[in-house]
Amino acid sequence: MINTKLARRYAKSLFDLAEEKKVSDAVFADMELVRSVSAASRDFRKLMQNPTVNTDKKLAVLKLIFAGKVNDITLSFFSILTKKRREEFISEIAVSYINLYRAKKGITVAKLFTAVPTGEELKKQITEIVQRDTGRKIVLEETVDASLIGGFILNVGDKQFDESVARKLRTLHREFETNPFVKK
Repeated sequence: MINTKLARRYAKSLFDLAEEKKVSDAVFADMELVRSVSAASRDFRKLMQNPTVNTDKKLAVLKLIFAGKVNDITLSFFSILTKKRREEFISEIAVSYINLYRAKKGITVAKLFTAVPTGEELKKQITEIVQRDTGRKIVLEETVDASLIGGFILNVGDKQFDESVARKLRTLHREFETNPFVKK
């Protein structure tokens, strides 16, 4: 269950506190870690969403997983979440914090979809080109999608650049279907 309004409120409070204490970069890294743990572990998500598990046990699990790996403010934030019984929204709060942090720091996420994994040099070149064209700092996220056959799709904000072989084949297919030179 996603409650984006609640997640944004908690993320904003955490961000404001982190900015005040001048540890927003460290808390950003912590939220990236929380997001990755949540995405990787179905058991973690189910535990946090389970209303029958005592909040003290959930806090103990959070401390066991993240103690020594995250900032003290983040650990304190986990305590607040469990006291307020909001631990089930921890991954949404982490995503909201990440989005808020990136917006405040002027960072744009560019999503690159390719048929095969790209090398680091190509990623660097794409990042530099997009940064130059947008005037913003870019974080490139790559996803491999074999259905593209070849080429790439690049999403930056609300713009999409589709240079995939699959799109070109679809376009050709439509052109052949409406070929005016063939008598029907």
